[in-house]
Amino acid sequence: MWAEDSEAPAQPPVRRGRRPAKQAHPFAVSAQALAAATASDGATGTAVLAMSNQDRGPYASAEVRRTREQSQTPEPLADGRWEIPTLALDSQTALGYLLAADDAEIDLERPIAGGDLRALQALAGFAVDLVGRGRVLPGVRDAGDGRAMAMWSAVVTGADAVWLRAAAVGLPGSFTAACPADVDRGAAAARSLATATDALVDAAVRARLGPVRRRRTAASFRSALTGSDPYFATTPVALATLDEALANWQREVTQVGAVRACFRLVEPPGAAEATAGERVTDAAWRVDFALQSTEEPSLVVDAGQVWRAKGALRALARHVADPQETLLGELGRAVRLYPDIEGALRTAKPSSLTLDVEGAHLFLSEAAPILLAAGFGVLLPGWWTNPAMRLGAKLSVSTPAQPGSAGTKSVIGRDGLVDFRWDLAVGEHTVTEQEVADLVEAQQPLVRVRGQWMYVDADRLARARAFLAKRSHGTGRMSVGEVLATLGALEDGPGGLPVVDVEAQGWFADLLSGQVAHRIAPMTTPPGFEGALRPYQERGLAWFVVPGVGRSGRSPRGRHGAGQDGAASRPDVRRASCGAGSHPAGLPDVPGRQLAA
Repeated sequence: MWAEDSEAPAQPPVRRGRRPAKQAHPFAVSAQALAAATASDGATGTAVLAMSNQDRGPYASAEVRRTREQSQTPEPLADGRWEIPTLALDSQTALGYLLAADDAEIDLERPIAGGDLRALQALAGFAVDLVGRGRVLPGVRDAGDGRAMAMWSAVVTGADAVWLRAAAVGLPGSFTAACPADVDRGAAAARSLATATDALVDAAVRARLGPVRRRRTAASFRSALTGSDPYFATTPVALATLDEALANWQREVTQVGAVRACFRLVEPPGAAEATAGERVTDAAWRVDFALQSTEEPSLVVDAGQVWRAKGALRALARHVADPQETLLGELGRAVRLYPDIEGALRTAKPSSLTLDVEGAHLFLSEAAPILLAAGFGVLLPGWWTNPAMRLGAKLSVSTPAQPGSAGTKSVIGRDGLVDFRWDLAVGEHTVTEQEVADLVEAQQPLVRVRGQWMYVDADRLARARAFLAKRSHGTGRMSVGEVLATLGALEDGPGGLPVVDVEAQGWFADLLSGQVAHRIAPMTTPPGFEGALRPYQERGLAWFVVPGVGRSGRSPRGRHGAGQDGAASRPDVRRASCGAGSHPAGLPDVPGRQLAA
């Protein structure tokens, strides 16, 4: 870790002669000051970074550039080599610092986190999440001098691998600034991020286990895995035997080739003809087997096509030479995680697995997450992953009358009143009382409602029945502010049901869709005003004369209302311009001293 000081000189002192190949960074913070500012203990040292030059000094980070005058930050020129003081943290200290810095509130006295440090904060949270989900495996490494190091490493597959690859691509250039010039920066960033993930995972596992007392005087592999000291004494033969045993045990989890098995859940045919809550005892769900490219997930070849092929498949030719053997091997690997596949493997050419409704629900809720976490491909119906396609509450909102009509008190604003009605719904479709009764009678976790399969949670269904029993409380009037608060907390519908759909009419619909701003005519420059209003100021001024925007609800005074003598006051509009390097009017200056770590 290193830091920059925005108050330090931007350039090194002027010296005669040729510029040296390596220079001391002029505004890098000393390691001692960095340790004090971050309250972290670590080993001090130095590093040489390849950074763009800016005049005679190094190009500052974006966090420091924002605090300096425009004239001090010309365009960067050729790269230079700059030596910086560093503070090295062990994995336990680094994990604690990154998690604490990520949760800390904004404080102008604290150092500002640089882009690469923010990336590591996200990585620390990712490592803790992996540990919480059990996506870790033990390992061992030779440490020399008759010692070995026990360690925990991350198992990164599926969606986790996608996240980690995206994180590596999004890293700022400073993350690999210490790499030699002839090294591929992209590959170096990916390797560095993987190493950092394993180190943070190891620290997170040990922190979760807590201090463990050693029962033996000499450390063993098991005690080194669970204690604070990861080292233990061993011999070359014993280390090789342990390493081989661990590799064989972990092979089924860690070996993910260019092609993997993919499982697709297929709904029973004829869903469109079903009525709400129809219980179909012979509804046949199907899990289709396929091969899927790990590099191109959209490339999926079903098992039937694999078995019909003679030799290599054209679609997978560059990924696998023998697709049939690969499919059988992948299904054999998956059967330990999803034992129901065993029945299909008794056939010569397994291509699918037939399930009933209960089996389909178990696949969706239990088997699919396990297979996905183990690196297999899983394709599920869209309604299962769409929260809106669950039983919930639908809010219908309408305005009593349009603003400006005679005899109405409706206003546009947080205090304006609107008519509302709560209904039960699945997505945008309202559910009737009879349909809810059919759902209760079906007593199935997966049912069809108007031709669409959906998951019915027993607790949510009980809430729906309670809502129907108190149907009289589902209509009335509420303020716009209450409606917006309800939309901001979508789990707080009637009876605790989530809000799955909102239907609005009148000006409130325009407010939600953003169309109300387009329907308000801009207000031209008021008579007697010295200056010119810009287009955005004309639109903003027009809001002051919309009925009810202000606290008084009167027009055209708006929020300014009337003076003590009863005369209408005019909105206080001032013209402000921002030149190059100046701050927008009304914004405070950023404090001069900033540390970017």
